[in-house]
Amino acid sequence: MFTLPQVVNFVGHGMGKNELFQVPVLRWWLRKIHVHPIIRDTGDKEGFARIVDLLKMGNNMFVSPEGTRKWEQGQPPRPKTGFIRLAQTCHCPLVPVAICGTRNILPPEAFFPRWSKIVVRVGKPVMLKPIEVKLENHEILQAQANEVMRRVYELLPPSFRPTTRILIECSANTSNLVYDYHACSC
Repeated sequence: MFTLPQVVNFVGHGMGKNELFQVPVLRWWLRKIHVHPIIRDTGDKEGFARIVDLLKMGNNMFVSPEGTRKWEQGQPPRPKTGFIRLAQTCHCPLVPVAICGTRNILPPEAFFPRWSKIVVRVGKPVMLKPIEVKLENHEILQAQANEVMRRVYELLPPSFRPTTRILIECSANTSNLVYDYHACSC
């Protein structure tokens, strides 16, 4: 099996739930492929600071804004705002990426992967309207997260796109919270 850094000259970092790092062999492999533990739903300040340091050093970070692979009744969960807080803190662009077919490789309840085709689609980089990261701005940060996820979902083939509240909630009111990266004076 090959990982991305073995095939191309690119190293990306990712985040994984802390529970995965409790399994010794899995912990070894995750560290080898630059996945960093994060304690979910706790405001993991140490984990957040580690990721901020990596981003400020110019590293790339892969983030799963939904925080889980499980969808309820075919609908994705509301995205977490951690990736927005990271981008706001580091003033870095976000690149929407949609991946289709991973559920066929490793269904949520399976232990072993299967061979299957996946499709990866990469969108245009975006910058966020600068918003101070504080509790009072949570609704604005959530709107930015929803808008970025709307852009991710638009990359999916039509038959894979969720008809979710996120797409409905995103309207002209949220489009001014996210800008195409090339249009910024960054």
